[in-house]
Amino acid sequence: MNYALVVSEKAKQQIVRMSWWFLEQAPSLEKKFLHELFNSMEFMHNNPFKCQYRYKNVRVKFLKKFDIGIHYII
Repeated sequence: MNYALVVSEKAKQQIVRMSWWFLEQAPSLEKKFLHELFNSMEFMHNNPFKCQYRYKNVRVKFLKKFDIGIHYII
């Protein structure tokens, strides 16, 4: 079964804010963050049931190099 990955407006705003913050710290850090974020989102899209089940219908995929978790529902 194919699933669509839908990113909420609030999540998009948070991604933009985090990107700007990492860019202010170091341009290379922003690139690493976005690269890992998009790789994680691709993994979630291709393997939605492989990420950690947290509560109710919510799952989470943690980024490896950043202290950030992507919460999602299927």
